[in-house]
Amino acid sequence: MAGVASLLRWSENQAPPGFQFDFVPDPVFDLFIGEGNILELDGTKITIRGSDLNNAQTSTEVRVFIGTQKCSVEVFDSSILTCEAPELEPEPLDYQGNRTSVELPAVYVLHSRHYFFIGYVRYITSVEIALYIGIAAAAVALALVALALFLYRKLRGKQKEIGAILIKMEKVEQAEDLRMENTTSESDGQQLELPTSAGTSAANVHHLHPGIGAEDAQIKFSQLQMGDKLGQGAFGTVYRAVLNNWSSGEQRIVAVKTVEDPDPPKVVQFLKEGLSMKSFNHPNVLKLLGLTFDRSGQPLIVIPFMANGDLKSFLVKQKQNLSHTHLTMFAYHVALGMEYLAEQQFVHRDLAARNCLVDDKLVAKIADFGLSRDLDESDYYTSGDKHAKLPIKWMAPESMERKVYDTKTDVWSYGVLLWELFSRGRTPYPDIHNRDVHSYLKQGQRMNPPRFCPTKISAIMRHCWLDSAKKRWSFGQIVQELEPLVTHA
Repeated sequence: MAGVASLLRWSENQAPPGFQFDFVPDPVFDLFIGEGNILELDGTKITIRGSDLNNAQTSTEVRVFIGTQKCSVEVFDSSILTCEAPELEPEPLDYQGNRTSVELPAVYVLHSRHYFFIGYVRYITSVEIALYIGIAAAAVALALVALALFLYRKLRGKQKEIGAILIKMEKVEQAEDLRMENTTSESDGQQLELPTSAGTSAANVHHLHPGIGAEDAQIKFSQLQMGDKLGQGAFGTVYRAVLNNWSSGEQRIVAVKTVEDPDPPKVVQFLKEGLSMKSFNHPNVLKLLGLTFDRSGQPLIVIPFMANGDLKSFLVKQKQNLSHTHLTMFAYHVALGMEYLAEQQFVHRDLAARNCLVDDKLVAKIADFGLSRDLDESDYYTSGDKHAKLPIKWMAPESMERKVYDTKTDVWSYGVLLWELFSRGRTPYPDIHNRDVHSYLKQGQRMNPPRFCPTKISAIMRHCWLDSAKKRWSFGQIVQELEPLVTHA
């Protein structure tokens, strides 16, 4: 680069009249984002992304090779190149005719006399697709049969126990209904009408955990106009809704999280985690709006609606439109929110891009607290405790080994979130299985920074991933490191 600078100065100051030296940066081609940089091709179009692609080259000058065969270029601009692949999968070779180690044809772009490796391509035929569908359907059918048998046996063994629990719940419900009738007769008419079913209703929840009661039901279900489903998991569903404020006549778009579990203790845990948000007051931490119960007695948690959804999905959808300035700002927002939570002596335990939300002004807010944990179970790993889903790839080593969770383990997770940000939504440790992450870290290995990640961001990651928890930076230190980057952006 020093030589280029010298030539530019010579062009400006010493070159003969009419002579001009123009510097054209090299193109940058992105690798295929699939595991092992393998593109699963079920059509004929291959899309290659990057930046500065059409510098000093036209579509007739650039070449794309799949193995030793050409892929006909159709679209070619500064950030995207598409080509028509050969109808049949080429031999598993590189552009020079050498056999590849993965037994798949390699994809290279010839640009300005340089070959750029993009990845490998695997052709998916219609027969293979049909076969995959058939296998998947058979697997689902077998799983359903096995599940039905398991549930039948389990329910038979638990019938007496469940019956006793329901009888106890009904007695508690009746007592609670009587108390509520007395309370309502003395109130101003604004008390929420709690259901009288013997399901997972307010009375059962209050009985199982006295810290959760009617005073937490700040919203009437009739104030909500339920809308489209935003997401669903094993533990509940998130809906878009409109919250009506009758006294002021105002309406507000909100998100409503339901809980669909027949086990009252699990419901209590869900509500406790949701209500932990009630006292939070920070622009980068999602705040609870209220709690209510639907007509069947199921509890609902009402939170602000975030127009751009979760941060991970936003990164993937907008990867071509997000600059380093955007990514650094998101990193700063999350660091500010975590600094606040640390000051409140609150440990998140599951900090990740999927558990942060983005509003319509591109402000990132820390969420989850049990509200979205089950919506993407592929990021979680079942350990020896078959009921515990662990976000292994975001966990500090001491959390895996000794179940230690504190602010410094949240700092480790924040480092992984930084990697997610600057890789624009890729899954961490892309080539490592969940079960192998711990041994990988114990060998002293760490993820390399994403391509083109700023040096200062890479340094923050390294300080988050130190073996010694005491030596890891605090969130206050991370905020101080990020502030100059945001201020001068």
